[in-house]
Amino acid sequence: MLSINGIPVKVEHFQDNTQKLHISDFDCNPFHIEWKYSNDEELVTLIFICGYLRDNYPDCTIRLEMLYVPNARMDRVEEKGDVFTLKYFCNVINSLQFDSVIVFDTHSKVTDALVDRMVKIPTEELLQKVLDIIHVGYFDNKFKSMTIVFPDRGAYDRYSSLEILKPFKKIIGNKSRDWKTGTLQDQELYGVDQLETGVPVLIIDDILSSGGTICKTISNIREVVNCPIYVYVSHCENKLIENDTENWEYIQKNVNKLYTTNGIYSCDCEKIQKIVW
Repeated sequence: MLSINGIPVKVEHFQDNTQKLHISDFDCNPFHIEWKYSNDEELVTLIFICGYLRDNYPDCTIRLEMLYVPNARMDRVEEKGDVFTLKYFCNVINSLQFDSVIVFDTHSKVTDALVDRMVKIPTEELLQKVLDIIHVGYFDNKFKSMTIVFPDRGAYDRYSSLEILKPFKKIIGNKSRDWKTGTLQDQELYGVDQLETGVPVLIIDDILSSGGTICKTISNIREVVNCPIYVYVSHCENKLIENDTENWEYIQKNVNKLYTTNGIYSCDCEKIQKIVW
């Protein structure tokens, strides 16, 4: 979904399925475009509305808020024939010459390098809200221990150095995945001897898609200890909940609460709490 200064952009279609757009008049400048990614057609809409704004409001300032960066997981190629979609997506975004591009938790440093004039919302601010909620809800306002679990090395590299996580014990996962299919093949957790019965665990990762990694992480924890499990992911895809998959059923049964942002998540589910800044 796209909006300009808080007003949603209504997209209609002609019979050949090309877009028909009408943009309201604006008295204000700068323009703030918010893009909550849903599908790739929205990129074409973004191109059209940027062209319209620059034609009708010369020398205007245009900011893009794109909390979830599409194609961010395709941040490298492994073999001949793989298409580096993130690179080409960022080329298009850069060609639109935004004055700033506001993002949140971009999955890898590759994205940071490819997007011009990027402004990153600090992850620490959102995680602090999650920690506050867990402490109040579970510990009855009394601080006690908690264990942080990073499902893979990527999550560890992104979050482990955050100041707010330094007091906690940490467990790191190592996983292997089939590059062509994306299927999780195996995962091993290092440091599980730190887990304690009854002491909450917070799993932290950037994207929840099929749920395979989170499910495997939960299963590995459950093999060692019985404890409350919370999950924080910066971006949660709607399809996991809408399709009511086996992985989602497993997560609902084994997780006390899942926290995410409104970057792409738009469903209404009791198990999930949206954290906004």
